[in-house]
Amino acid sequence: MSLSMSLFGILIENLCTFLLLKSFQGKSKVPDWVDVIFFLPGFVLAPLPDSYGVFALIYCQAVTFLYCYTRSGRKLLPAVLLLCPVAIFSQFIQGLVILLLTPVMKVLPIVYLPLVGSISTLFLIVLVSFFAPCAILYRRILTGGFPLKFLVLNTYLGIILKTLFYKIHMTDIYEFANLLFASLFLMLSVNICIFYYENQLKEKQKALLVYEKNKPLLETLIGDIRSSQHEYTNRLQSIAALVNVCQDYDSLRESLLKYTKKYNTVHKCYPLLALNMPLVASTLYNLTTMAEKKDITILYDIPSPELKCRVSEHIIVDFLHILTQNAIEATSPGGYIYITLENQEEVFYFEVQNPVDHYILQDEFKLFFQKGYSTKTNESHPKPEFAMPHGYGLSELLSQVNKLGGMVSADCIFHEDKNWAFFSLTL
Repeated sequence: MSLSMSLFGILIENLCTFLLLKSFQGKSKVPDWVDVIFFLPGFVLAPLPDSYGVFALIYCQAVTFLYCYTRSGRKLLPAVLLLCPVAIFSQFIQGLVILLLTPVMKVLPIVYLPLVGSISTLFLIVLVSFFAPCAILYRRILTGGFPLKFLVLNTYLGIILKTLFYKIHMTDIYEFANLLFASLFLMLSVNICIFYYENQLKEKQKALLVYEKNKPLLETLIGDIRSSQHEYTNRLQSIAALVNVCQDYDSLRESLLKYTKKYNTVHKCYPLLALNMPLVASTLYNLTTMAEKKDITILYDIPSPELKCRVSEHIIVDFLHILTQNAIEATSPGGYIYITLENQEEVFYFEVQNPVDHYILQDEFKLFFQKGYSTKTNESHPKPEFAMPHGYGLSELLSQVNKLGGMVSADCIFHEDKNWAFFSLTL
């Protein structure tokens, strides 16, 4: 192979490695001086004959590892886990190119095969680096359990050993195209399956943790229902006794209103009892109890108890908790909060309305969703942005909902001599 072809091949290989590394890191594809320093030494391999293939392979992997180590904050495990998927993707794409070029080998002169193969590999890697979620995959590998990391590492080692075998025996790699591609595809498929099932297991574990965290709320709700059922007969008897105690209509009316006020608050929560989402029901019931202690009434509008949502229930309750608690903190004693829960064209919809002391413009609503912003300024009123027991504020809520493909909106209207703030969530 001529020197010019060797230089061109090294240039293409460096570009492919550079694009994959940047994609897995989620960084800009524009090179800086560190990139240049690490990738320039690769060109010293151009004059070497093919018999130095093993040395070239080890040299390239060592340089790439040092680059990953530098870019990973000089941390060993993140560097290794960055190197591995880059090598796996690179070898898999090369195997795919070889498989695709196998039928062309009979009509294309062999001298042009390396050139066509390099350009084809670069083209596919450009597509992968710009359109595949490589950064998300790398983060999942970093945060994944031992089985996932083990499979990624052994797949990388398997690919390196296979490449060393071809380098040592100097066998025409095109003769083994089908075997190579099948092996790489099998390794990649196993990793994808393990990655998928481990991700599913993590989601189930999160849901279980949230259920355990909300279990006391469910038990409280069930206990209140049982208690109210036992007291039902006693309440009826007490109401009947008021006729004998009160001497006139006005005193009877006042006593009835006073007596039934507390009992009526339980009825306001009855729409929650029929919901097919127990975590949502228990969370909102707990918030309703919290509001009652501040002399705030929450009224619910739930047209249908059968709610559907493409997002897990344990994720929904975090969002509902933020919006409802903010509404409670913004409402004065004696005020009312209105909550709507429904499906709008198969989309989960939640809306909370609460009275505010002034008309809020859209520019001010935008400030609410900025990180660190709060309308509370003194220590006696803690910031609602940082008071959420679930760990989120409005800014983080907006970020998480956007990632899930949902929407959060806010508006303000003037109705019945009051300003009302609306916050809605669509998932």
